[in-house]
Amino acid sequence: MKQSLLSKAFIFLLALSSGTLHCTHQNASSTPGHSMQQGTIQHKGYKRSFMYYTPSRSSPSAPLIFIFHSSNSSPLTIQRQFGYRFEQIADKTGAIIVYPHGFQKHWNDCRKEGPYAANRKNLDDVGFVEAMIAFFEKHHSIDEHKIFATGLSNGGNFVLRLALESVKIHAVAALGTNFPTEENFDCQHSNRAISFLLMNGTADPVNPYKGGVVSLYGFGKRGRVLGTEETIEYWSRNAGNTSPATLLKLPNPTGADQTLSIHESWKNSAALIELDSVHGVGHNIPAPHGADNPLFGPRSKDYWGADVIYDFFERSSTD
Repeated sequence: MKQSLLSKAFIFLLALSSGTLHCTHQNASSTPGHSMQQGTIQHKGYKRSFMYYTPSRSSPSAPLIFIFHSSNSSPLTIQRQFGYRFEQIADKTGAIIVYPHGFQKHWNDCRKEGPYAANRKNLDDVGFVEAMIAFFEKHHSIDEHKIFATGLSNGGNFVLRLALESVKIHAVAALGTNFPTEENFDCQHSNRAISFLLMNGTADPVNPYKGGVVSLYGFGKRGRVLGTEETIEYWSRNAGNTSPATLLKLPNPTGADQTLSIHESWKNSAALIELDSVHGVGHNIPAPHGADNPLFGPRSKDYWGADVIYDFFERSSTD
């Protein structure tokens, strides 16, 4: 057991030092039908960049979806982790999909603890997102009531900041993340009711489902976080929900494994709040295709996480 743990830690340190953690060299343009465009914005003294997908089927009022990668990662990596599914969704719905680059591969999220430059410099990543929104408002026809954000891990925790601090974002979906405890909290509290989906694995080795210290086998600590139930309660209180959740078991359309995914939903006139607890699953994104990374635990192959997220975004803007 000790040897296995040391082996995992050694692999993690190699990945971290080389900047290849969560990284892939596959080019998005090599995927049939996926042609990505590149964009840059000068924001508060920094040149920030992003890649984005505009489908051939144009929409007079397109949804705009931001997808934020995890620590030491990239837009290409999270695009692959989602199985290029958001591009398929865009081709059907006319949505514009945006993958921003984090500053030195990180986001300035809601956690005080974290040695990465985006955190140390207290970078205005919310302002960067709002500058990208202005770019798409200028160059494309988007629906200002359908601007959404999702992200994994560091990207998911940054989505928490967007939910708290940007009124331009209509709904968010956070994956592999929990709300920081008060001593580790570095955002502005808000009473704003915003539609919020949380998707967490119960066997996550990085972001503990029931709360605790965020780390990978003791390395790269990001401070303490609340449990998943406490995290969803924060957003449910903001939405003014008092009734019990509606419980659902997500379907198993692929038959790839027997993942049990329990979906809880609270809905009132203020916001839609949902929790997707993926039992026995680690720090990753549900998708039928893709290789498991033993460092981050098993991945559900039963359904597309992107489908659940987009369906949530759609219902948040129509219910």
